Formats: sequence, structure tokens, C-alpha cells
Amino acid sequence: MKPRPGRLPFARRIPLMPEPVGMVLNVLVVSAAIVLVRVAWLGAVVFRRRRKGLCVKCGYPIEASAPRCPECGSAYPASAVQSRA
Repeated sequence: MKPRPGRLPFARRIPLMPEPVGMVLNVLVVSAAIVLVRVAWLGAVVFRRRRKGLCVKCGYPIEASAPRCPECGSAYPASAVQSRA
């Protein structure tokens, strides 16, 4: 069977109605992937800031004497403060 001029040969195989189950699964998989990437990214940012001795919220250098970040005011545990001598 030859395709008619102006028609694509695979036009019969393209579904005209969306598959609801497939759409729901697709949305769930893509949403889960986005959430996992975001959580991993934020975890890496927090890990890097703690390792470098920066405030976890804003990235400002933590001073050894202050119980709070001088830039954003967030409190941090005493174990997070690293003295830079």
C-alpha cells in the first residue's frame, strides 16, 4: 500500500487519544527524578559549605566567636565553627 501524497506513512500508528495510565506514570517518574536531583544538589551544597566553614543558609564565612551567622542570623551548632588561626 502506497502512502497518499501529503500523508506520512506512519500516520496510522500515531495514537489519537492519550493513554491516561501512561501519562500518570510518566508524570510520576519525571517528578520523582526532578525531586531526587534537587535533593542531591542541595545536599551537595550543604556538604560543601560545612566543609569550607561557611554558613549553610547563605554561604557567609562563619566566625569562631559568633553563635549566629552575621549575614543571615541563622544559628549553627558549636561543632560547626572552625577556628581559623
